[in-house]
Amino acid sequence: MQPIPCAVLRYGDKILVLKRKKKGHPLHDTYAVWAGGHVIKADEGGDILLNTLSRELTEEVFIKEAFELNSKPVALIRTNEDARASRHIAVLYEINLKSEHVALALNQKEFRSTRGSSMSGRLVQIEEMSDIYDEMGDWSKFIVDHFWPDQTPKEKPQQKLFGS
Repeated sequence: MQPIPCAVLRYGDKILVLKRKKKGHPLHDTYAVWAGGHVIKADEGGDILLNTLSRELTEEVFIKEAFELNSKPVALIRTNEDARASRHIAVLYEINLKSEHVALALNQKEFRSTRGSSMSGRLVQIEEMSDIYDEMGDWSKFIVDHFWPDQTPKEKPQQKLFGS
């Protein structure tokens, strides 16, 4: 089981939503309401999960210290949709962006992460989550179901999220 530190990035009543464009990526062409990734050797020392999350945010969404991180995880998420997913468990944190301008550089624009993966991102009102729900990956659906259940399409059964 591999822990994947990740975070929901908020600015007021808006959430940063990402969409990966790289073909072949497990999350290709799905919306994600979280950013984060795998632990690597360089993340060792101190709190390895927070080190990983900080590195991933710098690499994927280019924010350095322009946010406030609640260092206590808010949830754990695990799915069994396929063999790959069943080997991962999300350790979910919440991040408050210090300024809307931090994410504005991403707002409805495409950018490349440091590893060459193309991704788009924008701040979305929480009330708009139901509009993109069906195009979200499973972890994102779990997050929306738990934190904003009124944004879950009514015809869909709600999923369970393990967390505090």
